[in-house]
Amino acid sequence: MGSQGIGTLFRIIGADEAVAEADLKASIARLSPPHGKVHRLVEGELPRIAGGQRAPGGLPRIHVRRHVRDDDQPQRDQNTETQHRNSRLSCGHRRWGHDMIALTGDHGLSHSDAHLPASLAPWLDRPDEGCSCGRIHQVPITRLGVGPGLIDAVPDYLPRPAAGGDLLLLADPDTWQAAGEKVARTLRAAGHRLFEQVLPAAPHADDVTLADLLRTLPCTPGWIIAVGSGTIGDLGKLLADRTGAQLCTVATAASMNGYASSIAAFTRRGLKIPLPMAPPRVIVVDTQVLAAAPSRLGAAGFGDLLSKPLSGADWKLSHLLLGEAICPTALQVADDAVRRARRDAAGIASGEPAAYGTLIEALLLSGISMSIAGASSPASGGEHLLSHYLDISAEGWARPPRLHGEQVAVGTLVCARLYAFLRAAGPPAGPPPSEEDDDALRILHAHLPAEALEALLTEARAARQQQPDRMARLTRLREGWERIWHTVDEQLGDAAGLERDLATAGCPTRFSQIDVDPSLAGQLLRRARHMRRRYTVLDLAADLGRLDAFIAERAWDADV
Repeated sequence: MGSQGIGTLFRIIGADEAVAEADLKASIARLSPPHGKVHRLVEGELPRIAGGQRAPGGLPRIHVRRHVRDDDQPQRDQNTETQHRNSRLSCGHRRWGHDMIALTGDHGLSHSDAHLPASLAPWLDRPDEGCSCGRIHQVPITRLGVGPGLIDAVPDYLPRPAAGGDLLLLADPDTWQAAGEKVARTLRAAGHRLFEQVLPAAPHADDVTLADLLRTLPCTPGWIIAVGSGTIGDLGKLLADRTGAQLCTVATAASMNGYASSIAAFTRRGLKIPLPMAPPRVIVVDTQVLAAAPSRLGAAGFGDLLSKPLSGADWKLSHLLLGEAICPTALQVADDAVRRARRDAAGIASGEPAAYGTLIEALLLSGISMSIAGASSPASGGEHLLSHYLDISAEGWARPPRLHGEQVAVGTLVCARLYAFLRAAGPPAGPPPSEEDDDALRILHAHLPAEALEALLTEARAARQQQPDRMARLTRLREGWERIWHTVDEQLGDAAGLERDLATAGCPTRFSQIDVDPSLAGQLLRRARHMRRRYTVLDLAADLGRLDAFIAERAWDADV
């Protein structure tokens, strides 16, 4: 970035002249970004920099982030993906797309809050440079509150009405009734200019819905207030990204772990994909609202959370066999989240408010682990692929999807059984099995909608082209079988007692409990791995040529 670009940046934000341009250049140089193009400010509402927080050495504190848009995300093989991950400035944001620079200043938001859980406080908008992965961890959440009655305090978490611009509240009929209407009243009473977009029932975070939202925007929002859980939260991230607005998420259910993540689950061309996306700047959680939600939602959140021992094992496996970059800090945060929640499994089943407080804190930590990693890897592996494939197969298989966390709970136990099955079978012997070509994949996935099928084929082709290829991966497995399993077993050790804890919290634990019969279970296990290029235990079983035996023996239904 040249001095002209920096001067332009300062003119945009109206910085105080006392903050020298040379200081900003020094700060940028200190973070060593490989590119210098400024696309937009993350904190467009900042009126001044003077008096803001300073980095060590008295330099202005800046955040440099890369931004990806879903319409220009490049396709890349595994090696390229690994290079991009290793080159990230911040684990929380991939280096795809345009640079975004934000200077944290006097914007009316504060880290200190009586309702900020101690486990979350260290991660809020503060860089952590001590990770052995060699990257700076930055979670750009500015304020976060968890506690009873906070639905009335949402205005306290936002800038003053004149500073924040217009507010756009996003909800669906259920979340509007649960919290949205009251949030709207409190914001208007506080003097904010507020507009509302209440979507039809059961919305989807997909290209059609996003296009409709953008086409019908009632204002140019300074802030988007997303009142809801999974879908509304994802749409809030996408809409904030497209409009340049800041995002405040008001949680209505402890049903999933995406609130604090740097990922938006987005269905493009019929296929659900994780898009790197900035997390909310503000998150407000009223535990009384969570406890009033249907108990099934809390159990689903618990089920989503307890996948982490398995998704972590998949991430380590991918690191060992394909060289994918891994972050021990992200893994540790995800593991800590699971341990917190497991202590309160019974309280979740009985609807105890304190247990819901523990659960949402753990879910937020899990989301932060994804923001730290800059990917969903610490919280999403083969068990999530099973759930996603059930979703996209709903019409073709005439099976309505269950809640995401319910399907993930079952998938987690199935993947645990698959790991145990492969471990017991011993190292690979003989030639590698052949991989399915496009013609075979079209037959396997013929029940999918045409658009989803084509998107899946794109992912499956990319997976086939990953390096090291199947032959090389099998060689690594033969030569390092015990060493690889020692590393994976360290992660799987936390899976002990998962079935007990899931059942205690009210989660399903068997395929039969989520309307998947044995025939459908076999089809699901053969097909789900093709929808993402991410390497998981499902791919390991296919590499070893043992997936069919696992299905034929119905080992997926064994006790864990």
